[in-house]
Amino acid sequence: MKNYAICLFLLCAVGLTTAYGQARFGLKGGLTLANVVLKGGGIELDTDMRTTFHLGAVAEIGISEAIGVNTGLLLAGRGFSFTFDDEKSTTSLMYLQIPVNIVYNADLFYFSAGPYLGFGISGSGESGGQSEDVEFGNSVDDDISPTDFGLNVELGVNLNNLRLGVGYGLGLSNNIPSDAKDVDTDDTTFKNNAINLSATYFFGG
Repeated sequence: MKNYAICLFLLCAVGLTTAYGQARFGLKGGLTLANVVLKGGGIELDTDMRTTFHLGAVAEIGISEAIGVNTGLLLAGRGFSFTFDDEKSTTSLMYLQIPVNIVYNADLFYFSAGPYLGFGISGSGESGGQSEDVEFGNSVDDDISPTDFGLNVELGVNLNNLRLGVGYGLGLSNNIPSDAKDVDTDDTTFKNNAINLSATYFFGG
């Protein structure tokens, strides 16, 4: 079922980029303050934000003068850190993310919202001066599910071809590997969240 959902999401993203004709293209990047909701057995881990980044190519297709569809392909950093007995541990994750957002432009200001789908491409965990790779997959031997799904919202200003915004990515999927969920008895939950400070530059007029 998950594979069908991924295919449907990708088809919608591709279809939206071609359905409305003229598009403008650009680059988007900025600062990400990432964190997670990590809980199990009725206990939620008190985690700290991890400073990372997002960067990639975007396309925006106008539906009307004020409304458009924005999509793209972004490298999106995620992760978290926490301190236990004065020892800090950090988990660094990197996803390839496809957002599909509806954008409303009100002259100077804009607002956008929509779903995103992310594919885990790299990760590492560091604690006590030692580091090991994070394994993406759905078996009990893996650390994190390979796909991440959620919602993006963003608000900001339009300055000709430059767009400056602040946004929030709310993770909706539980990223515990699916086979691990089958044997897990404490309803462990792992969800990504992120605050994004972005700059987008569109090429052309």
